[in-house]
Amino acid sequence: MGRHTAPKARRRSTRPARRLGTGATAALAAALTAAVAVPVTLLWPDGPGISAIAEDGADCRERPDVAIAVAPQVAPVVQAAAHRATAAGACANYSVQAAAPAAVAAAIAGGEGPDAWVSDSTLWVDQLGSARPEDPWRVGASIASSPIVLALPTPLAAKVGSARPEWRSMLTGSTPVRMADPEADATGRLALFTVRGALGSSEAARKIAGATMIRLSRTAAGSEAELFDEYAQKPDSSPAFPASEQAVARFNREHTDATLAAVIPAEGTATLDYPWATADGLAPQKRTLADKVLAEVRSEKGAADLAAAGFRAPGGSGSPRVAGIPSGPVKLVKAATAEERASALELWTAVRTDMRMLAVMDVSGSMKAKAGKRSRIELAHAAAVTALNTFPQSSQVGLWEFSTDRGGPGQDYRQLQPIRPLTATVGSGTHKDALTREFAAMPRTVAGNTGLYDSLLAAFRSVKSSYQPGYVNSVVLLTDGVNEDAQGISLQQLLSALQRERDPKRPVRVILVGLGDQTDAKTLATIARTAGGASFVARDPQDITTVFIQALMTRG
Repeated sequence: MGRHTAPKARRRSTRPARRLGTGATAALAAALTAAVAVPVTLLWPDGPGISAIAEDGADCRERPDVAIAVAPQVAPVVQAAAHRATAAGACANYSVQAAAPAAVAAAIAGGEGPDAWVSDSTLWVDQLGSARPEDPWRVGASIASSPIVLALPTPLAAKVGSARPEWRSMLTGSTPVRMADPEADATGRLALFTVRGALGSSEAARKIAGATMIRLSRTAAGSEAELFDEYAQKPDSSPAFPASEQAVARFNREHTDATLAAVIPAEGTATLDYPWATADGLAPQKRTLADKVLAEVRSEKGAADLAAAGFRAPGGSGSPRVAGIPSGPVKLVKAATAEERASALELWTAVRTDMRMLAVMDVSGSMKAKAGKRSRIELAHAAAVTALNTFPQSSQVGLWEFSTDRGGPGQDYRQLQPIRPLTATVGSGTHKDALTREFAAMPRTVAGNTGLYDSLLAAFRSVKSSYQPGYVNSVVLLTDGVNEDAQGISLQQLLSALQRERDPKRPVRVILVGLGDQTDAKTLATIARTAGGASFVARDPQDITTVFIQALMTRG
């Protein structure tokens, strides 16, 4: 027989695992909620959790509690497997709880966790290795798989047709694409890694990757489920989005009047692998009992249940038959390395924060020098406009120009536009329009020497004095040379002032971009280091657009 109880949490720390008595044990859902401060969604049809004990005829001297956390997609299958295990005589009180993998991972990292865990991706278990190396988890068999596909609303499916577009063309073209937040959703995380890998490692690819991440981060959904909900409400205007094949198949079964097509881009894709994992310090008796549920999941009946739910076998065979997806094995991309994954997530986290930036552009006479068919100032102008078109509309940007006495006798800088939201109304257009016009006019005003130090310090002080929390407040200065203002402050005076005036409560990120072989890269690096920023140099002026975008991606 079966009875319902709240699943029990297992407290784990650097000390040996401690078992809590029945009266003092919290439900796993409650532990997860306390650990991560977010609600945990439960999917049980008749209660918050399910517990099954051995049949009355079984010779059970004791019935240990075995808590199993499972990704919501596979919860009904594992629930059924636990019932079959108890029916076969397993002497255990199995508590099966559906919970978001990101929440379980956070709870385990905080010292609370189940005895066994079925997440939707090995990525979550791998994450624990760095978050809690003293308390490892054993990754066992994968119980199912589901490749990541690009779900296509009907209008977009008709546009794509039978072609297999590349990830790059889908993300940089005119097709609207949205994705789930990779910090909380494995589908979004795998899509992020796949896209980053597909774009390549060239200079141009890094520029595209940065711009793509900024755009996608501003429209990211909280979860894959949110993207499906959006499509259900607005099937004719929703964007394409990465999703698991299983989720698309399930959605189509439940929404026969507004089904989704899907495509796997030409480069291939990644897959959710649903690994069975157990705590390394789990008692042998509990491990044996947990493995009985795993055996039921991997049985012929369990495999049939998983196939009926829309999953493929662990090796990729079988298919729920989604329009546009081959029924046989799909092409998988090379898995990202741990370093590549960390880099992609770090960049994603950084670019999600809105930018509040003062751009400071060198308009000294040396900027007239030719670099190929165009002058340095023309290349700088093109780079600035490209960057401007990359920024989210929520960004705030201001613009100064500098050369000796540009703002009048003894003042090397001049404000062209104050820091304002790009969408702010300026005249008959927007602030972005005004900035574009100012950048375009710069090549006609080049003159004077490079008044670098005075201009940088003034810009730093301006942004600091108008600091706004909730943004990355920054100064981005582009120059092609060295300081040439003998009447201004010295390098040492600049460094001393920056060191003295840095305020951790009002941090201002200083980004310096050098253009051409006359740039004093060593001095720029020293200034950036003192200010707590970064410096970049494009020795070949033709590379300035790529370097400029790369610099803007550096926000940490």
